Amino acid sequence: MQQDIHICPDKRIVFYGNVAGYVNGGEAVVDRLFQRDELSLFLAGQGLVPRWEEGIYAALSQTSGIPMEGRAAPAAGPFQPIRIWQMGIDTDPLVRFLDYEARVAKYGLPKSEEYHCVFDGPLGTEDLEEIYEKLNDGPKPEGYSGYSLSVSDIVELYDAQGSRFYYVDSLGFQSVPFQPQQVRAPVEPALSRDVGHF
Repeated sequence: MQQDIHICPDKRIVFYGNVAGYVNGGEAVVDRLFQRDELSLFLAGQGLVPRWEEGIYAALSQTSGIPMEGRAAPAAGPFQPIRIWQMGIDTDPLVRFLDYEARVAKYGLPKSEEYHCVFDGPLGTEDLEEIYEKLNDGPKPEGYSGYSLSVSDIVELYDAQGSRFYYVDSLGFQSVPFQPQQVRAPVEPALSRDVGHF
């Protein structure tokens, strides 16, 4: 019989029969619902640093593509981490909030020096539309220091093989060649804006 708290071979963390989170490197990404001393002590004993987030249990409990008991998990873990890049205060105001076509026609491709990283972590999805919804509706995830995801922001999906970048357009997303100079710690947004997805 398995312990009440254990880590499965596919890196899922099980807490009294519930899939509470997953292991990602030296970190345990766990739903806040399970934030208990007992689980914290178990994770520390495994040499893992817990990161408590909303929505992990719900995402891991879904049957559509998310691993459950008896099914194999993806080799890299259930969620690909993402970064959100938003323009800083030093960016020309005329460049902000432009749809992709207007941006490229007037100012060229997005430049890394215009952007700052405002979030770096998993969101429980890799679907761009779901990412957009999560970063506009309701509370933002822990560690998110930006404003609501808006036109001209860049979503980065990354893993050990590299990164893919997507410009938030007025309708949907555009894949873009974007090379951030360096990943900086998330910063407070340059100005408060709450603009919807047109």
